[in-house]
Formats: sequence, structure tokens, C-alpha cells
Amino acid sequence: MEKVKSRYVWADVVRFSAIFLVVFIHNSTTPSYVFSNFILLIPYTIAPSCVPLFVLLSGALLLNKNEDAVTFYKKRLHKLLIPWVCWTIIYMLFAILFNNHKVTSFLNLIRFFHVAFLTNLWFLPMIFTLYLLTPLTWLIIREKYGKIILLALIIIWYLFINIASSVNSFFQLGFSLHFPIFIQFIGYFLLGYFLIQLKATKKRFYIYLVLFLLCLTAIISGSIYSAYRITDTSSISSFYFGQVSPLIAILSCSLFLFLVNLFTLWQLKNKKVKKIITELSLASFGIYLVHGLLIDILLKIFPIINAQITALNPLLSTMIKTLIIFSLSFITIYLLRKYKITRYLAP
Repeated sequence: MEKVKSRYVWADVVRFSAIFLVVFIHNSTTPSYVFSNFILLIPYTIAPSCVPLFVLLSGALLLNKNEDAVTFYKKRLHKLLIPWVCWTIIYMLFAILFNNHKVTSFLNLIRFFHVAFLTNLWFLPMIFTLYLLTPLTWLIIREKYGKIILLALIIIWYLFINIASSVNSFFQLGFSLHFPIFIQFIGYFLLGYFLIQLKATKKRFYIYLVLFLLCLTAIISGSIYSAYRITDTSSISSFYFGQVSPLIAILSCSLFLFLVNLFTLWQLKNKKVKKIITELSLASFGIYLVHGLLIDILLKIFPIINAQITALNPLLSTMIKTLIIFSLSFITIYLLRKYKITRYLAP
């Protein structure tokens, strides 16, 4: 696989694609589930694959490593924990100053921090837990039947987390199926390890593309059909567009394999394009950390501009806001990374 300064180009493309979809989904105004909006629904259907793509990529890169646990934790945990704490405090300050959040006592402040720490940037506690489990997963992989055990876990995950939870939600069966966030996404983490070992070929590239398109069509068509049959669109959203729903799982895996094969079989030769992709990929974690704050700033400080953009066509409105927030996020992280004192905010 092609590298740029010891970096996998396909990994940078997947990371950049995922963070762009994260910003897109947080700025989206979903069109109605009607046939006339079929084209408009395409990007909204692809967008929920953002977090699965990140987790698939993490599994592909981390579970194939050969490090001891101490080295692994020393390299990564501080790069996650320091910005996690710092940005939690920044979001808290914004909430206090601009959202009229009241802090009446020190105990109240501690509770506020605890809630913000675990929920504001919910991706971080999930990926932190997966990091903690990575050395244990290595031990399982090295066992004689380790890979079979992991495959069995993936099957159980798909059956109970993806299918059972989605069916329960769609048909409103009333079963209490609440799983920790890391459990909901651990299947993608393990799948990343196996999927990246599939050899890239042109035949497989076209298979992944067709599978992706079929799944995309099935999700959009199914959601439109269901909207005509039932009135509760929230169940449609969770069943068809949930990040751990059965069809989104297949869509995410096929998109991941498509991108890996595309940038493995057909190499990028333009050095400027490679550099741009690398820079965007390096900034992806920082963009995740800051983009939510910039969205809040746009809403609070520039409400008229935000309202004017929102009044446009749903897709056009979403794309404009996405490009504005993504660009501002990248510039912010680029500047933070230039200075040693602020580099810890955007590792």
C-alpha cells in the first residue's frame, strides 16, 4: 500500500472523509422522506457512516500492531486525555458565558464537568475504552483460536447490537436494550482488523462499489416506503440511519473497503493533493474537538446569518454550513498546531 512519509494514503482519505461527514451530519437539516427527495437523501444516508469509518480505521491500524501495552499507552493516552480535558473545560466556559448555564457551588461545578466530560465529546470515552482494550485484543489474536473468537464476537455484536436493537426500535417492541457506547461500536473496531487484511483487487473494488450502491438505495427506498406506512419518523431514523443499524453497518464497511481499494490500486501522483489530504487527516482529531464549538458560535453570535443559510434548500444549506464550519475548524487547528503552548489542544 502506498505511503506518504510513512503514512498510508488510504488511511488519510478515510480519516478526512469521516471527519467531513461528522461536520456534515452536525449541520444537517434532513429532507422529508418522500420520493421527490431521493437525490437529496443520498448524502444524509452516507453521513451516518462517519463514526463507523473512524472506528473501522482504528481497528485496522491498531489491532495489526506489534507493541507492548506500556509503549502503546505511552504513545496515545496522553494525546487523547489532555485535549479531552482541555476542550471539556472550554465547552463548559462557553455554556456558562453564552448559554446561561448556572454554577451555584463547587459540587455543582464538579457534576457539570463530569457530565460534560462524558457526553459533550462522546466519541472520546468510546475510543478511550477501545484503546484500553487493544492490548487485550492483541492477546486474543495471538491465541490459537483467537481470530475465531473475534469473528464470533462480531457475529454476536451484529445480531444483538445491530439487528435486535434496530428491530426493537422500529417496531417499538418495548424491550430495554441499552448498551454502553463502546459495546455499540466494538464490532466495527474488530471488523477493521479483518477487513484490512483482504487483498485489494479490481474485482473486489467493483464488488464493494456495487454493495455500497445497493445498500445506499435500499436505505433510501426503505425509509421512503416506511414513511408512507407509519407516522413516527423517529423509528425510521434509528432503524435506517442509526450508526449501529444493520444497513448502515454494511454501508460503512463497503465504503471503507471501497476507499481502501481505490487508493491502494490507483495511486495518487499529485504531490500537492497528497499534501492537502495529509494535512486534513492530521487535523481531523482537532476538527472533531472544535467544530461543535464553532457551530454554537455561529448560532449564538451570528443568528441572522445562520437563519438566512438555514432558509435555503436543505442540501444547499447543509453544504454551505458544513464548508464554513469545516474550513474554520481546520484554520483554527492549523493555527493551534503552530505554537508549542497550544499544540496540546490539537495533537
